[in-house]
Amino acid sequence: MNCPNCGKTIEDGSVFCGECGQRIADAQIPQTPVQTVAPETPKKRAKGANILFWIGFALACVGIVGFFLIILVGLIVYGRIYTFDGYASTRVFCWMSAGFMTAGSVMALAGWLAGLRRNSKALNVRNAVMSLALFFICLVLVIIIIYAYRGSRYYMTQQFYSIFD
Repeated sequence: MNCPNCGKTIEDGSVFCGECGQRIADAQIPQTPVQTVAPETPKKRAKGANILFWIGFALACVGIVGFFLIILVGLIVYGRIYTFDGYASTRVFCWMSAGFMTAGSVMALAGWLAGLRRNSKALNVRNAVMSLALFFICLVLVIIIIYAYRGSRYYMTQQFYSIFD
């Protein structure tokens, strides 16, 4: 066997050349630079933002269902929509449902906005459509609750003053 560096004859199984000191094991293995390619990692999902989105969505849905249950009970029991001009409990439930709808829709919007950069495009589109639709539905229902409250205050005031007529 010959040394690849100086060409002198060396014994088989030698680790170094006796003449030039070249390491034989290194010389026989061609040195090629190893290129490491980082594997493409998918975008990490924004877990906190998604949790915020779903908690907000659930809260808003509880508020919507609660409001419609108040209306449904009023229609079944009293034969009309019975929100603010009756018992104090219906007023409390109406305001609670309005609070749930407001807080939930704002949380859902915040969850969607917080996850914009980290979530996939499809997830962002789904969250955007769901949160915006929920926000506008809740906005309309809260406006209805506010106008019902204002109307009931006017109605109750008129009823009170009619006693003195």
